Amino acid sequence: MATWPANLPIASTRFLFANNRAQQTEFEKGRQLAAFLFGVRRLAVALLLGELSGNAEITKRRRTAALQSCESSFDHLTCCAMSFKIINPAVLGNPSGYSNGLLAPATGKLLFVSGQVAWNREQKITSNDFVEQFDQALANFVSVVLEAGGSPVDVVRLIMYVTDINEYRARTREIGDRYRHHFGKHFPAMVLVEVKGLLDDAAKVEIEGIALLNQ
Repeated sequence: MATWPANLPIASTRFLFANNRAQQTEFEKGRQLAAFLFGVRRLAVALLLGELSGNAEITKRRRTAALQSCESSFDHLTCCAMSFKIINPAVLGNPSGYSNGLLAPATGKLLFVSGQVAWNREQKITSNDFVEQFDQALANFVSVVLEAGGSPVDVVRLIMYVTDINEYRARTREIGDRYRHHFGKHFPAMVLVEVKGLLDDAAKVEIEGIALLNQ
């Protein structure tokens, strides 16, 4: 694993879960809060879509479904997120902004998310800026997880491909801000790889990964 700068979530904030049970508890609380907040966001979107539809029955159905999603997210993540055990062997040192391993329960559905670049709906790169591309690629990745019924805290593995590792290092603070916007303080097992190029010549970032969703 590459050495990450000390001021970023992808790159740094230190969590010593394997050796500190109290920190593991705090992490779980954070995951629960994150799932609850995503449930609230789903509720708000569903209510808005229902009102805009102009159909009272559709509005009612959307409101009911959204409330159930929101409530289950708050109820110890029984609907929105799996419970993972953080694996960080002492011999590997203290991981910064990632986890060496996540041990998942036997139940659940695996979601494999293909590589996402900074495309819009028309499958065009939205910006030439590295950080903007990272943000859009991560947003596209999360949209697949949400569409499958999960949330970012269900993600167990992220693989990030960049065409310029030096630009990544130079802008880690900005990248960290964008990461926190989508994932909060949830840090799955991660890989960062510099590649010569991506399928879209204008792409600078591509992100793929795996999520484990409740059945």
